[in-house]
Amino acid sequence: MMRENLNNNQKGKNQMNNSVICKVEMSGNRYNAWSADGTKYTSQIGTGTRKRAFENGMALERREGKNGRIYWWKVPMEQFEATTAPAMPDMSSVDVPSEHAEVLNFIHNML
Repeated sequence: MMRENLNNNQKGKNQMNNSVICKVEMSGNRYNAWSADGTKYTSQIGTGTRKRAFENGMALERREGKNGRIYWWKVPMEQFEATTAPAMPDMSSVDVPSEHAEVLNFIHNML
């Protein structure tokens, strides 16, 4: 019995790590919800939830309750943007040559 409860608790925590965050956009008179990978979740989220999130400039995160019920929670838009923003490498350490011969040498050494 104890082991079964532990497994159920771990199961919920694993699913929380795989949450989906959607951005709500207005299209005509409809509020569409899109994830960062381009999946449309509009039909899974209630109209009022999508509308309120759009009006407040917030994103929606998919969560699961204790007994497995899925619900959508408003989160700051920064959380959605964090899933979509590509990580830019630090370019400050790259020494860009200025002479033509140096540029050719730089290009050929990179390959």
